[in-house]
Amino acid sequence: ANQLDTASTRLSGSTSGLAANIQRAAAAYLSFRTVKIGVNLINEFESLDAVINAVTDSQQEANALFGKTTGIADELGIAYDTVTGSYVRMRVAGESAAFTGEQIDKIFDSITKTGVALALSNDQVLGTFRAVEQMMSKGNVQAEELRGQLGERLPGAFNLAARAMGVTTSELNGMLDRGEVLAIDL
Repeated sequence: ANQLDTASTRLSGSTSGLAANIQRAAAAYLSFRTVKIGVNLINEFESLDAVINAVTDSQQEANALFGKTTGIADELGIAYDTVTGSYVRMRVAGESAAFTGEQIDKIFDSITKTGVALALSNDQVLGTFRAVEQMMSKGNVQAEELRGQLGERLPGAFNLAARAMGVTTSELNGMLDRGEVLAIDL
């Protein structure tokens, strides 16, 4: 019985030592992962800051834009850099096609609100941003962009476009075929 007690005590001591080693290893691993995640976040935010500063005129405007895009990202559950990149590309494309900053913001906000209201997937929202950005950068709306890229992601987009232009869908088809639909007008 005495030998059994001694063996039991030794086993207990070695398992508590093992448990302590496992705890130390787990704590070290979690500390490493936390630091790595923190460094990645800092790098991501520095990159976003550089992108935003490239399209804004002041630090105040950059801060407002950063707050806006990160708020949208949180609302949609999309990565900050993805939303910010979409906005920046849309802004560059829009400004090159004579859209005002206010018009670009309104379009971006409308896409976001529609995405939330219709419970669109992140891919659908991002695809909608991309389709609108392409229309803006070309200046002229192509049927494929409106029917295909935008229409596949945003339900009813073609009918809404016709209504926005004050024409029927048939008339809009003809206008698209003739290349008469400008992005700024739509």
